[in-house]
Amino acid sequence: MVDFPGWAPASLVEKYLREQADEARRREQAQADKVEKGVPAWWLDEIAREEEHQHFLEQLFYQQGGVEILGALFRLLTHPDMELAWESLRRHPQSKKIHANFVSWGFEEALWWHVRDCFNQFRIISKRTAQEKKKSMLRVARAARDLVEAIREDPDARGMAEDHISHVMGVEQAKYQMKYLEDRPSPGLLFMPSLNLKSEAHSARNLLEVVDWEWYEGEDSESGKFRQWRQWSDSMRFAYWTDAAASLSLVELLSEYAKDVEYQAGIPPEIKQPGRADSVFKPYFIRKTSGWMKWFYGQPLDDTTARVVTAVLGLSTPLTRDDVRPYRDKS
Repeated sequence: MVDFPGWAPASLVEKYLREQADEARRREQAQADKVEKGVPAWWLDEIAREEEHQHFLEQLFYQQGGVEILGALFRLLTHPDMELAWESLRRHPQSKKIHANFVSWGFEEALWWHVRDCFNQFRIISKRTAQEKKKSMLRVARAARDLVEAIREDPDARGMAEDHISHVMGVEQAKYQMKYLEDRPSPGLLFMPSLNLKSEAHSARNLLEVVDWEWYEGEDSESGKFRQWRQWSDSMRFAYWTDAAASLSLVELLSEYAKDVEYQAGIPPEIKQPGRADSVFKPYFIRKTSGWMKWFYGQPLDDTTARVVTAVLGLSTPLTRDDVRPYRDKS
């Protein structure tokens, strides 16, 4: 049992211990499930592998050196530099807007969410120059629009595009039903897989009509005031998403995709000089953490940023405010 220092935030200590315990239980349950009577062993093995892969993705630091995210949390709770860092964060007032949004969460959890988000975002952000990114993404956008135009000009392709998303989802559902549930779909659904989703969408629309009053805060629609999304029942949300998925056309999807790609092509990449020192995680994490401090507290807090980065990365040589200042957001 780790003896955490008294200054370590209790909420994050609890989170660390819970994640450790969850990991142990997950492994024990995976082993126990393998011998559970009546459940195909190959099915459990496959699910266990998928869970292991997902857990692996969640734990990786996505950086050369392979630092684990749980290890980063541990250092935030034990690294000597963090005592002053937590005290600084506790002492500095948050902006009124930020405080209102995180009043039930706490600055400790907010910082940890930022750290995890940095890990995940660094894995997927572009490592290309702005020119390379823009040129390539505009080519993709043009190709998507060309494909949309070709589909619209061909009557057979246009008809296929209307049901293609439902078709693909129906095929995947049928494969899942046969592989994991050991249940063969009806011949009609095998012949026309798109009916799998479309029949569910038909039921969903009926559900929306039957419980139409659920859209409103009152007992009937006379109140005229719609419920907020988070107040919808699970059945209402399921009905909405099923109907939306079944109604989505491939042409519509490709058109929206082309617009989004074109927009992203004009956004400067996060990594300013790929292939140089700036392309590794440390400079990126310094810049993002300094920006987060300014957003959350109204100022970059260079000393605190240096301590947080030092702890998270487990640096042998602690950073100073002078190491942080060059990475401040100039805007």
